[in-house]
Amino acid sequence: RHTAQTNAQDSARVSQQVSASSPQEVRPGQHVTDLPAPEPAAWGSSTAALNPLEQANRWVATGNYQQAAQLLEQILDQFPATDRQYLSALRMLARVYEEQGRHELAIASWFDYVSREVDAQQLQAGLQYLAGYLLRLAANPVFAQEHAHWLMQRLNDVIRLTPDNGELHLRLANMHWEAKDKELSQYHALMAANQQDTHTRAQALL
Repeated sequence: RHTAQTNAQDSARVSQQVSASSPQEVRPGQHVTDLPAPEPAAWGSSTAALNPLEQANRWVATGNYQQAAQLLEQILDQFPATDRQYLSALRMLARVYEEQGRHELAIASWFDYVSREVDAQQLQAGLQYLAGYLLRLAANPVFAQEHAHWLMQRLNDVIRLTPDNGELHLRLANMHWEAKDKELSQYHALMAANQQDTHTRAQALL
């Protein structure tokens, strides 16, 4: 009787551990970095049961970006570029590169992602993030000075995809003004002036 009771208690503990270690679902529109880090006990007990994307998700959540990047790069080699697994891995990899400070790789990955995404809502979210990411980089004085030409090219690339983004035009207007290129500065200032949110600020450059 004592042995049966002990076995029942052990089974109950195992069931509780398995339930606690089940991977959390990433809801649509939720970034992998929004998930809380797993508990140490759950992390050790559930690793083997995770699929590659879930494993990468866990590594991102715990700050193991190098391991996550390596696994995500392997996933990209295993799936066709039209597969949702490929697109999810590519989007996650772009965020991992950003966390690592590998900004040129991160931006290249975002451009690759938006060129392949067919879901309109996901595409819009990706373009919005990409534009904001480039604007943050351009607002960093050290990075902007060291990568001015590259930033101008990438900002122009995004503008081709989102021509009504006044913030992108305004940033390029200022960058061309600093580069003594008055003609291009005026062009982007005019484009920014056509947008309500940037009209007043753009007028100062005209």
